[in-house]
Amino acid sequence: MGNKQSLETNAKVRDGLLTFIILNCENSSAFPGYAQNHEEVIKIHDGHKLTVSVDYNGKTEKVSCDYYKNSVWNKGVIQHEFVQSIDTCTIKLGSSSPKSPKYNDFIFNINQYNQGEIIRLLIKEVNSSSADNDGQTTMDGANPEQPGDDSVVLNILFTTNLKTLKESNSIIKPTRNSNDHLSIMQSFDDLDNGDIILYSGSSPISEIIRDRFYRPWSHVGVVIKTYPFINHIKGQELSEEPVLYVMEAVGKETIKDPFRKNQVLTGVNIFNLKDRIKEYEGYNVQAIKLAQKFTERQKERYLTNCFEMHGARLPFDVFQAAILLLERLKKWNWTSDRSVFCSELATICLYRAGVLTDCENCPSNTDPGEVSEFLCFKNSPIRHLKYDI
Repeated sequence: MGNKQSLETNAKVRDGLLTFIILNCENSSAFPGYAQNHEEVIKIHDGHKLTVSVDYNGKTEKVSCDYYKNSVWNKGVIQHEFVQSIDTCTIKLGSSSPKSPKYNDFIFNINQYNQGEIIRLLIKEVNSSSADNDGQTTMDGANPEQPGDDSVVLNILFTTNLKTLKESNSIIKPTRNSNDHLSIMQSFDDLDNGDIILYSGSSPISEIIRDRFYRPWSHVGVVIKTYPFINHIKGQELSEEPVLYVMEAVGKETIKDPFRKNQVLTGVNIFNLKDRIKEYEGYNVQAIKLAQKFTERQKERYLTNCFEMHGARLPFDVFQAAILLLERLKKWNWTSDRSVFCSELATICLYRAGVLTDCENCPSNTDPGEVSEFLCFKNSPIRHLKYDI
């Protein structure tokens, strides 16, 4: 659903400046009552923007994004002329929504953080009982504090010299086979069967999907960890280690399915995960791990179902996806064994593995964001795998 991208945002990122890259905001606290009535509460900031501004040396620069649950900025780059003698700036989180909480300003000391690493900033509401922003954490796991009912986490990366960072062995790397296209790329070697990959595209259909479901993702796939296909005719040797793949229900793609001799244009395909992430044309790819790894029995069920659906060459379900996008008409929206769309595929795979509840098993009535909120992913962090700058 919304996997194919054709548009890019050409942000003018310059070297030699104080650069902040605003990634995403973990803002579940801004949607009170979500657990009891998520279909209505998810809409409370509809049509509004979430904005981050950075005040430095008397100047203010800001970037905005649509106000969703777990909002993600599309190339959220803020730059200032760097002054060696000025080592602090003020980061402000605001919104155009009248129902949004008001947040304290965050005083950011450049010398206290490592450049080129994703930093978690715990930002508390103005009326918070503990209004001092002392919960500043980084992604190294030293203090894995999660946002509470009166706070959000803003994930950022900063540097005072982007050129040096690009030339070093950092997480900023060229993607899409171009040294001109840079992305934040993070390791994903610890992903396993049943984890999910969430995509944010920039095409018009991707934007429609996000606006319809009020979440930052337009497409989803499931991770498969298995041994690669070996072509003995070409003299390929058996692999000693399993490889990470992602299975998706897609529209037309240029990337090849290594498990198919004859490629199919649409529908259920399996892609090498590294290649898929690097060459994905959208601006953001994230992952969520299962809260508990599959048991051996669950893994066997999962892999059997995945390859059964893959072998059936199920096409992409345009009809059902369109119905879900237009309106959740459950009397019309039924699960089909002849075609699937992306979140339908993910739901079926996870249910047949035995990790979803019966209430969650509504494959053709589930959007990509809802897959991320299945109970089997509860309390698992949303991780960045690729983010375009």
